[in-house]
Amino acid sequence: MEAFVLDASVTLAWCFDDEANAYTEALLNWCAAGTEVYVSPVWSLEIANILVQAQRRGRVTADRVERFLARFSVFRFTLNLLATSEPCCRFATSPRFTG
Repeated sequence: MEAFVLDASVTLAWCFDDEANAYTEALLNWCAAGTEVYVSPVWSLEIANILVQAQRRGRVTADRVERFLARFSVFRFTLNLLATSEPCCRFATSPRFTG
């Protein structure tokens, strides 16, 4: 499969069984097979925030979180800086905001 952009909602479905489906499992298998995956600069912060909240609420255990995060060691994540910088630059230079 060609490289694709991965968002936090799909990623977290791999941790929460009640959110997993055939689509999220297929993406997990592609990641495990070595497909290059692009993530936004805030992706890891989103993942961390939701996992902390889920642990506090008793939705997952610390052991489950560790196993979930350990999966990522073999994935080929590429930080997609354009995911935030380009739209931000276009917004900041918009005639509406520059005069």
